[in-house]
Amino acid sequence: MDNAAKALLIAGGILIGVLIISIAMYMYTLFKGAYSDSMTLLKSYQIARFNSVLTQYGSYDGSNPITLTGDQVWNILSYVEEAKNDDYSIAADIESTGNLTVDNYKKLLFFTDTSLITFNYTYQYGPDGVIREVNITR
Repeated sequence: MDNAAKALLIAGGILIGVLIISIAMYMYTLFKGAYSDSMTLLKSYQIARFNSVLTQYGSYDGSNPITLTGDQVWNILSYVEEAKNDDYSIAADIESTGNLTVDNYKKLLFFTDTSLITFNYTYQYGPDGVIREVNITR
């Protein structure tokens, strides 16, 4: 009888151990899924926030460029340069094409009142939904 009681205690201890391990594994998978979901949500928020700065002056439909003033161009160019220089930016590889860059714009500011000039602005999305190419021409 004494051995049977000990065997039942050992079996009960093993069952409780298996139960604790099962609960721990369940909690791990639950938290892993929640973390993955929160990272996906954070990434989509970062993409929306980044794109909103570059699309605040209008939406580009693929054919008609957006017309910008000099101040708007400066805002976009400086934002693109900032993103390029930030290693942790979601768009550190963004390209600024066209004939207007930050350096060209600074030279233009020196010689011209840019509030009197209009610029054409287009952008292209990458496969991940982030704007990857900005094109500003005069």
